Amino acid sequence: MRSLLALLSFLLLPWLPASAAPLGPLDLSKPDQVPPKLAQAIAAINRKEPDKARVLAREFLKEQPNSAYGYEVLGVAELVTGQWKDAETALQGALKIDPNRLGARLLLGQLYLQTGEPKKAEPQLREAARISPSTAVVRRNLAEALLRQGRPREALSEARESIRLSKTPDFENQFLLASVLNELGRVGEAELQLTDVLKAQP
Repeated sequence: MRSLLALLSFLLLPWLPASAAPLGPLDLSKPDQVPPKLAQAIAAINRKEPDKARVLAREFLKEQPNSAYGYEVLGVAELVTGQWKDAETALQGALKIDPNRLGARLLLGQLYLQTGEPKKAEPQLREAARISPSTAVVRRNLAEALLRQGRPREALSEARESIRLSKTPDFENQFLLASVLNELGRVGEAELQLTDVLKAQP
């Protein structure tokens, strides 16, 4: 759950909304660039009031049913409370409107990892990697999906790429790489990686 919450935090950064009349790159420091009701929904999520956020997001979607951004925010609100099926429906709604929406792809892939469905996660995360090949969190989640399917050799390249793309040392990336190496039978390398991980911890 910690990785999901970290991902949600990442995804609540400004995104380009897909709608009949795009608003342009969003800057949450400029509330006038975000539809008020949607801005209120995001604020409710940040205040840990997901039920209120769901209501606001649904009200917004009644007014703007072609907003992928609105469906994505609704999906986040559903994920926060563990409403997996409703979250899946909302995120699929976002992708039906805008198949190239990175946030929705990442969230849907992470949802499937959370529900133990790595085979369903993989195509979502591969598509996210196509959309944004330099995003470390995409590569990490893809590596995890591959590892959970018993494909450690493929997972290894993705895990290493995730570390390469990370701007700062990341415990989850390094631990995942150690897990992949261990699965490949490279126990000595895995132990060295874990030692480096532990040394980096405060």
